Amino acid sequence: MTRLLGGFIFSLCLLATANIEMPNPTPDWAGEFSEIITHAGMKLQDVAAKRPHKLKAMNDSVRDMARAALGMASHQPPEESEQLLESSIHHYPDNAFAYLLLAIVKNARGDPEANKLFESFLLRSRTYTEFEKPFLSWDEFHKLRRVVYALLESRGVSFKGREKEIQVRIPFVALAEYIRHPSREDKVMNVGFIAVIFGGLIGIALASLMGADFSLPFLRSLVMFYLAVWAAYGVWLFDLAFGLPGGFSRFQAVPLVLKASAGLLFLRELWHFYMRRRVRLAEGYERCPYCREVIVKLLVECPRCRRRLAR
Repeated sequence: MTRLLGGFIFSLCLLATANIEMPNPTPDWAGEFSEIITHAGMKLQDVAAKRPHKLKAMNDSVRDMARAALGMASHQPPEESEQLLESSIHHYPDNAFAYLLLAIVKNARGDPEANKLFESFLLRSRTYTEFEKPFLSWDEFHKLRRVVYALLESRGVSFKGREKEIQVRIPFVALAEYIRHPSREDKVMNVGFIAVIFGGLIGIALASLMGADFSLPFLRSLVMFYLAVWAAYGVWLFDLAFGLPGGFSRFQAVPLVLKASAGLLFLRELWHFYMRRRVRLAEGYERCPYCREVIVKLLVECPRCRRRLAR
């Protein structure tokens, strides 16, 4: 059964690549392309049955893709394969291989949309992920990218000015480059983060030892902003290690995280201040003039801030 399926898929690939004018003279683009697609199509059948991913959507995407590959191999109507591949993409939009199979189907029919789908494959396959590992090796994955890129170039599709959009993202490359040759901006940002993080940690520890009340608005806001700095530091490291989605850079994202956090904290405290002012006090109660805590009028010391009240 496996050999039969492999033969069917191999026939499909030959049919698909027959309509693709691959660059010449070397390497054997069509043969290499067919071999990888054949191998992946066969492995997909086993992978779909095992449902290897933790997310249901990812497993459903693999299932529909495997059904489409099997249908393509058994020469079912191309519309059925297209529907299954579109369903696979719907379940998991980052499924780059489904875009490639859909491009192959449309290319075999002479559909002009095929080129756009080949482009979509390049745009979505910048990183080799856990999703592709069960049915594509790292080498096969990048060979497919090279073949598709060469194919589109041979058809006159230019990527001039868009090179970064299809550039392969290799995890930790930027981080390694920072360690070897840090840019001035990254050095300043890193030193600033380290100073704030360690300084804040020492400050919080000393304040705790001195019995500071972190429920007070000012101290509470400082602690929450300190946590926001940690989040921004995480964004900076993530961009260096993996790259941020949507074309964002750490130099844009970090200030945005800090500004948004400061703004939200300010609005939060403003809202709490407004709500405290709005509440009417019952007879015999008043607010502490120092910390604004509601206390009994007869007290000579605020139980919260421990300050003596003028009577």
